[in-house]
Amino acid sequence: MPKIVLGAIFVVLAAISFWDGYRIMTTLRRPGVYDGLGPDRYLLVIAAMMLLLGVALAVQGAREYRQRTPQAANDQASNRHLWLLATICGYAFLIWFLGYAAATLAFFIAALWIMGQRNWRWNLPSAIALTVAYYFMFEYAADISLPQGVFG
Repeated sequence: MPKIVLGAIFVVLAAISFWDGYRIMTTLRRPGVYDGLGPDRYLLVIAAMMLLLGVALAVQGAREYRQRTPQAANDQASNRHLWLLATICGYAFLIWFLGYAAATLAFFIAALWIMGQRNWRWNLPSAIALTVAYYFMFEYAADISLPQGVFG
């Protein structure tokens, strides 16, 4: 899938997320209760990042499209994005059974491998560090409970 299309998908998803964050903020949030980063503000932050990344991806794709040769277009054919999509779907399914920690660790290891990082001495510590960082970000900074799974 071309980067321009992926960028457009990110921009559309960001627009939907902005709308939903505004909807949560205006209809579901009780007035007078202050939560620094509740579900509405968290969604707005994610939407802003998706918008910026979507625009950047679309611009990068447009530049690459103008600069590539017909032979280079055939050489760049890869199914890496499909493997990443399958990994994300598997992660979304497994997180409810294995819990956040085990599923996220497996996801990061698989994602790093798919992206071309084949050094296990680098993959395992990186996946552990990312899992722990995201755990603390969700549990403590955003005050969002994560699925426990069979490992409690």
